[in-house]
Amino acid sequence: MPDRVNTLNPGTRFLSMLSIDQCIDFAWQYDVAETQVDQWVIDYGMSEQPNKDAFKYYLWTQGLSNYDSSEKPALQRLRDELSARAWQQ
Repeated sequence: MPDRVNTLNPGTRFLSMLSIDQCIDFAWQYDVAETQVDQWVIDYGMSEQPNKDAFKYYLWTQGLSNYDSSEKPALQRLRDELSARAWQQ
């Protein structure tokens, strides 16, 4: 029988491992400025690639909150999942 954790979606798989650790670090709390993303596109050598714009958008939208500090639905989902596991915020 396959391991149940490996059959879960990536977000649930991550959350299923939380019992191992005692702390979660929200490293990418907010989306970053466009100038920073433009530099990362250069740093990753994507400037001349046909999917440069998709890569830029991907990097630009990784935060749990928008650049203007408004929250994304993912942040509330994470809070709900942590709460369901009795993790303090």
